[in-house]
Amino acid sequence: VVTLGNVDLTKSLNATSQAFTSDPLVAIGEILTYQVVLTIPPGTITGVTVTDVLDRGLAFVDCLSVTPSSGALTTTLAGGFAAACSPNPADPPNGNPGVLPEPSGSSDPADDGRRVVFDLADITNSGTEDETLTITYQAVVLDNAANVRGGDLNNAVLWNWDTGDLARSASDVTILEPTLTLTKSAAPRVAPPGAP
Repeated sequence: VVTLGNVDLTKSLNATSQAFTSDPLVAIGEILTYQVVLTIPPGTITGVTVTDVLDRGLAFVDCLSVTPSSGALTTTLAGGFAAACSPNPADPPNGNPGVLPEPSGSSDPADDGRRVVFDLADITNSGTEDETLTITYQAVVLDNAANVRGGDLNNAVLWNWDTGDLARSASDVTILEPTLTLTKSAAPRVAPPGAP
């Protein structure tokens, strides 16, 4: 029996793009920067994928980086870890990461960009200590009918390899919408007929 000790997965909201909101509040159109950290023990893990499923109301925007903690962490992915953050449509499926609708096959525009799949191939930690791999990417809070004040949005991630998997979620974000007020006044307040 072969076991992998010390494997771990964390996911967090790392930053937001608007100064007037504070965690966990987010505004429509705000860009959220998420970070997924995989802890990888010494040895080789084969067939690694990281699949992120965004709640309806969020959509993938951009992959910023896939960064190993040291040179002891390598991948069989052609081009190394940087190739896991290269949205070239020629790379299957639909680039790496692959950006797909959720649920799979949905034709509803509100489901576009909700499933993000990073193909990391086989990962080897040639060192004697645990190493980490950090994936940083951005999502946007969409302007759709379901995104209303007080609504919560979740973001779940699944790290899968040939012999196991781990799942985690980032903390929910809550939609903040502005409170609008309307006032109207007239001047002058007393006027004869026909006067502006």
